[in-house]
Amino acid sequence: MQGTMIFEAKGGEIVGTVGRGSSTFLCTERGYQDFIFTCEMKWEEDGNTGVQVRSRMRKDARRSTVIGPQAELEDLAKKGRGWSGGIYGQNCGGWFYPLNAPEHKALKDVIDRDGWNRLTVKVTGNAFKTWVNGMPAANWVDEENEFPNGFIGLQLHAGQQGIIHWRNLKIAEL
Repeated sequence: MQGTMIFEAKGGEIVGTVGRGSSTFLCTERGYQDFIFTCEMKWEEDGNTGVQVRSRMRKDARRSTVIGPQAELEDLAKKGRGWSGGIYGQNCGGWFYPLNAPEHKALKDVIDRDGWNRLTVKVTGNAFKTWVNGMPAANWVDEENEFPNGFIGLQLHAGQQGIIHWRNLKIAEL
């Protein structure tokens, strides 16, 4: 884990509580190359989150930083933007695949703001694809092959508040 926010195991779920400080990540101990990752998540209280895929740590003399692709799951406060399922470059350049095109409009309505949402991420070769509640979302190709393998991690985004639940996390290596 990197960061100071809290992840807890409660009743078959992972519950993340946002607090002051930098973004916090709960990461797998090993890396993955080609896989399908699925989870269900819900917001109990507004908060921003995502799932890091094929990510890594960049270390310097002052700190360690998570970098890599992240399948975004946006909090309730950003529902107007509605980019859940998009791919964000965490600490490495911003949006790789934002969901701002007219054909992405239907994704804004697929999120259940009061219940569970299923995120699926499939990564093969240099292709990254996401689905939110079964609806296709991002289809990004890592042209430079900058992220050939790496860990998978849950994110609690820096902020003032937020409680996020995850359950049924599964990784199927391909």
